[in-house]
Amino acid sequence: MLKVFLLAILLALSSSARADEDPSRGIGIYPGNPAECFAPTLVGDTTFRNLALNRRAWHSSSHDYNLTAQLVTDGYTTSKLGFWWVETSEGPLPKYDRESCIDGNEYSRNSLSGPHPWIHFLWNHTTLFDSINISAQVVYDDSKAIGGYRIRISDDDDRHCLFVEEGNDLPGELLPYRVHSDPNKQTESTPMAVRRLAIGCRLNQQTVGTVDDLLLHFDMEGAALWSITEVRAFYRGQRVDLMPSSQFCSAWMSDGGGEQWVTVDLGRRSEISQLKAFWLMAPAQWQVELSDDNQDWTTISSLNDTTLAAHQADRRCLCLEKTAVVNLPQPVYGRYVRVRATADNCLQRYALSELEVWGRGGLVAQEHPVEGWRADGTYSLNGGAWRLRHEWTNYGGLMEQLSQEDTSEGRSFGGIVATVPATVLTSYLNVEAIPDPNYDDDLMMISESFFRQPFIYRTTFQVPDELLSRRHVMLHFDGINWKADVWLNGHCLGRIEGAFHRGLFDATRWLKAGNNVLAVRIVNNQNYGGVKEKTSLNTGFNGGIIGADNPTFHASVGWDWISTVRGRNMGIWNDVYLSANDGVSIGDPLLLSKVEDVKGADGTATMTPTVVVRNHTDSLQQIGLRGWIGDIQFERPVALQPYEEREVAFSPDDFPQLKNRQMHLWWPNGYGIPYLYKAGYEITSNLSPRNRAPRI
Repeated sequence: MLKVFLLAILLALSSSARADEDPSRGIGIYPGNPAECFAPTLVGDTTFRNLALNRRAWHSSSHDYNLTAQLVTDGYTTSKLGFWWVETSEGPLPKYDRESCIDGNEYSRNSLSGPHPWIHFLWNHTTLFDSINISAQVVYDDSKAIGGYRIRISDDDDRHCLFVEEGNDLPGELLPYRVHSDPNKQTESTPMAVRRLAIGCRLNQQTVGTVDDLLLHFDMEGAALWSITEVRAFYRGQRVDLMPSSQFCSAWMSDGGGEQWVTVDLGRRSEISQLKAFWLMAPAQWQVELSDDNQDWTTISSLNDTTLAAHQADRRCLCLEKTAVVNLPQPVYGRYVRVRATADNCLQRYALSELEVWGRGGLVAQEHPVEGWRADGTYSLNGGAWRLRHEWTNYGGLMEQLSQEDTSEGRSFGGIVATVPATVLTSYLNVEAIPDPNYDDDLMMISESFFRQPFIYRTTFQVPDELLSRRHVMLHFDGINWKADVWLNGHCLGRIEGAFHRGLFDATRWLKAGNNVLAVRIVNNQNYGGVKEKTSLNTGFNGGIIGADNPTFHASVGWDWISTVRGRNMGIWNDVYLSANDGVSIGDPLLLSKVEDVKGADGTATMTPTVVVRNHTDSLQQIGLRGWIGDIQFERPVALQPYEEREVAFSPDDFPQLKNRQMHLWWPNGYGIPYLYKAGYEITSNLSPRNRAPRI
């Protein structure tokens, strides 16, 4: 039987691997090589400012995965509280189960027991739709299911009927197997019949409108279990996103009343003069506390408002807005600040939009130096003056202004010091704007909805004279996720579509001496999915829906071994750099190999190298193209038409030196030496200097 082994060819690396080399930052910390980490440095600061801005925070509880502690330090205040609530005939659903039938994943579901259950979806914003599709299954005792069925859809707390489907027979399609009525098989039960339901409801003009709740009633004698896998709403043929994460609201909301708290880490012991708390649902009694170790606390202020206790809040959460300013007669000192509600009242939960802590101290981020020139002749923009911010309404429409130096939008960009390359989530982690999601349950302190929005990167840089003097200067993005619009000095260079599609732009006409401004708007995945919380008590279903955007970071939506990654690894996750050429460039090298007759550590390999060649001029270009794999060399002439882009292959049928060659193999750890070859391409015509393909 033919054995095929992997022959690893990595460009511009050493010809063999040394077993004693381990350039690592430690297990579980990426990137492993310190030279590949462009994170900013956190240093002390003594300017008077809001010390809590973009600092990590923790909460005692949160209503859902969106309204978390992170949002009390994100710099945004809001007067509108948006959230999602689901009740059933068996009681309210926990937060890990509220999104199961609206997340786009056909395998997750909400299950209801009995012959007459109901499920009620409530959200704190209005939604417009003109049709609803429901996918479900019903498990039933076929000896008792003799009275027909009725399915009713209504809104406005069941005061407004939208749709009724009923009949004297049984609903849907009978499936050719029987199942247990207990989906977890924890109880003894006889397998029952199961039917698949596909309910399509198109509303008439009288019932189309904006709604803020949806109630589904199911009635069928003999029914034991209803499983609702998908509820989809549409308006004019377009799917309406019902996910709560689609509506960003910058506030923390507790999961219940009584004693609840939010803690902010200022980074180091600081001097505090004033605090401001922007409440959307204020407690009647609360305290401000201070600590140096996050364990022993000292109360520095207590606040009471007995008038708040007189208000009655329903399940939709009546907003009792209140802005509290705490002026301290003398500065106090500490690292951790905690706001704690201390008395129970009629409110079911609390909501805090922002907590500002004014004083001196704390930590600020200093940008990593730009990487600059590389050995391959490219100029890296990794590191440097990158900043990153969350996009608010219509801010993406200002990209032209943001990508210019002398504009008010550019001067007021704000945001955090970004890590490039890295994901958006990693940038926030590196400046300690969020807790470490790999520690304890700190992932639950990070807001799902915050990282679902588009983000904007912005940097200023200077182009070396050696590049500006060349005929063509190319701007490279080796990887972004999910899509991106790229602007340079007020001009749109184009769009990058997909996480593994490299961006290449001819920036020659827009670059200039002095400062250049580059702005990149990153768009999140279209099929975002819901949060899958993987714990010993609740493993949940796999994500699934983000696969509709493949190729992308598929498992980031939550899989067997991993909870949902906030932001789905969106961001500029690979290198950004400039290269120059005199009219022709090469890139995207690939080497396909087939290995046979393995003997010991070696094998016989047949190799097919390919590379993409581009003509950036309006005239015919005659070039020579040379490549090498270790000591093996190959070369051919190439004629490129004006602006032509072509993949050039070196077939082993035409180049015998690539066929049936004895090669050292790359072996996994413990199986042999992970041998590496130097490999690459260059242009051998009169174009100068020679232009080698970048490492990939």
